[in-house]
Amino acid sequence: MTKVTWDELDRAFANAQIKEPDIPKRAFKSVIKQEGTPDPLHLRRLSEEDIEKYLRIKPELTTQEIIAKLPDWLKDMYVAFLPEEANKLPPRRPWDHAIDIKPGHEPPYEKNRPLSPKELLVVRKWLDDNLGKGFIRESRSRSAAPLLLAAKPGGGVRICQDYRGLNNVTIKNR
Repeated sequence: MTKVTWDELDRAFANAQIKEPDIPKRAFKSVIKQEGTPDPLHLRRLSEEDIEKYLRIKPELTTQEIIAKLPDWLKDMYVAFLPEEANKLPPRRPWDHAIDIKPGHEPPYEKNRPLSPKELLVVRKWLDDNLGKGFIRESRSRSAAPLLLAAKPGGGVRICQDYRGLNNVTIKNR
C-alpha cells in the first residue's frame, strides 16, 4: 500500500491540466435529492486563490457603497446590511423548532474528512468569527455533521454542513 500525504495530493492536482467547471444546477439538485452520484468532473476543489480570498481582510464599506451594491427593491432596508446589524442575530422569537428523530434511531455522528493545513485555517477563521459574533456556540451534542468547504463561483470559500445523515433519520413534518 502506497501512502500519500495531503501536500503530495494537492501538488498532483495543482499540476493537472484539467479545467474544473462549477457544478450545474441539475447535477446539484440530483445530489441533494440523493439521486445517484455527482459527475466528478463537475466538482471544483478549492484553489489557493479561493482560500486566500476568504482569508483576506475585507475593507469596511461606507453606507453609500453598501446602498450602491443593493438591488433597488432592498435599498430602503439598507440598515439591515450595515456591519453592526449584519453581525448580530435577530431578536429571539417565542417559538423553537424541534427536530424529531424516527423511533429506534440515533442522531448520526459523522467525522469531518481530513483537511489540509490551509483548509484548517479557513475553518479556524470561520469558527473564530462566528463564535465572536455569537452566531454559534460550543456544542456538547451527541451528534455531529461534517463540514464541507465549497468553492464559490466568484472565488472564495463557502462553509457548508452535510446534514444528509440527520435528514435520513428525521421525521418529516410536511
